[in-house]
Amino acid sequence: MWLPIETAPKDDTPVDIWTKTDGRLTDMYLLLNDEWGPRYMPLYNGPAFVDDATHWMPIPGDPEDGMTMG
Repeated sequence: MWLPIETAPKDDTPVDIWTKTDGRLTDMYLLLNDEWGPRYMPLYNGPAFVDDATHWMPIPGDPEDGMTMG
């Protein structure tokens, strides 16, 4: 479930974020939060800097053991 970006963790906890320009971005962490708002960076495949996040959600866990597709 998506939550308002204002409620996102204020530490380096990785989260998924939603932006108006790129949609869902996965595995992001808070780089900086100041008077201009939060700025996020990817845990992997950087550098990229996102400053238009509107929502966040915890990174989903792995599928349960024994779960199959199809």
